[in-house]
Amino acid sequence: MVKLVSDKERKKTCDLIQQQLLNENGIPLKKISNNVSSDAILANNKNLMYFSYLPYILYKVLTQPHLIHSPRWKSNKKVILDYFDSLETKELIDYVDRVMYFIGMFKTIDRDLYYYIKNIFEKAKVKKASFCYEHGQSINQSLSLTDANRIELMRYLNNSKINFEVGKDIISEKVAIIEDFFK
Repeated sequence: MVKLVSDKERKKTCDLIQQQLLNENGIPLKKISNNVSSDAILANNKNLMYFSYLPYILYKVLTQPHLIHSPRWKSNKKVILDYFDSLETKELIDYVDRVMYFIGMFKTIDRDLYYYIKNIFEKAKVKKASFCYEHGQSINQSLSLTDANRIELMRYLNNSKINFEVGKDIISEKVAIIEDFFK
């Protein structure tokens, strides 16, 4: 179980997520998710990768007018904000369990939102696995890091056009980590 880099950074990230949720602005959440995913790839940290699913799921929810204009949205939003408050206060967090709890808590509150989030979560695992692969991870490493379904990932990769030019910053960071390891 690894912290989101540090308690301070986890709290800052949770605050950013909450602010975007309050503003009902989903677009920055995708960037937050990708930033956390990049950190997870560099650290080869499945726990951190699971944290990246949370802002991605909220990004998808906030871009769906039928969900945010639903009569239940106000109460659902409060539940989500309270959930992120609880993430800020815990010291050590197993994000794998916390993400599963996040998805499951809507099962009794709002079944429509529950099924939507559950579906998005499964799709997010495949997209994040593709993101890992695009950033230099092998298929097996990508699957291990994201818990994506191998067949779904292969279909997704087959049907998408991935930019295989790995960013120089990712390579530089990996080289720096390796150099530090051997010093």
